[in-house]
Amino acid sequence: MGASFQSIFQILTLNFIKLLVLSLLVAIPIGWYTMKSWLDDFEYRIEIGCGIFAVAGSMVMTIVIPTVSYESIKAAVVNPA
Repeated sequence: MGASFQSIFQILTLNFIKLLVLSLLVAIPIGWYTMKSWLDDFEYRIEIGCGIFAVAGSMVMTIVIPTVSYESIKAAVVNPA
């Protein structure tokens, strides 16, 4: 009711991006600790670098951003009446 397409799109998209970043900030340390603990049990050990988490995070963003954008556009162009 009176909101422009841009403001609706921006509000919906930014809220999901904030949730995505928050979930990554929670999941990366837990994943790192869990994988490190699991890999320490092997005789031949490898180190977990931050690159694997950067790749995983960028893959998630590559999937989430177009999906959320599409749904935000659908919500923004709907006639409220």
